Amino acid sequence: MPTTTTGANYFGQQLLNEAKSLGFTPNDYTIMPFDGGFSGGSSQVTALQDFNAQLMSTFGWSSAQAYAHEGFSGMNGRTTGPLTSGTTTRFRAVHRAPGTTTAPAEPAAAPLSR
Repeated sequence: MPTTTTGANYFGQQLLNEAKSLGFTPNDYTIMPFDGGFSGGSSQVTALQDFNAQLMSTFGWSSAQAYAHEGFSGMNGRTTGPLTSGTTTRFRAVHRAPGTTTAPAEPAAAPLSR
C-alpha cells in the first residue's frame, strides 16, 4: 500500500475507503515503509502507529483489531537508492513496537552488506 512517514498516503486511504464501501476486509493491509523520507526504525514505527490509527478510524476497529489486520514489509539492504532500512537495530525497533505480537529471531552475527 502506498505509504508515507505518517501511514498510508492519499491513494492508500482511497484504497481503504473503497474496501470499506465494498465490505471487503482482507486478512492484512501491508505497508512498505522504507523509501521516501524514512530515516530509521523510529520513523517506520511512527508510520505503523499512524497507519493503525487510520485503520481504526476507517473501519471503526479497536487498536488490537487494527494491528491484527496490519502488516509490515521491510527491506534489508538497498532499494532504489542508498541503504534505507537494512540494519538489525532498525528491524528490532519495528518488530518490537507496540502492537506487534512476536519479535524476530536474533539476526546472524554477520553484518549486512551495503
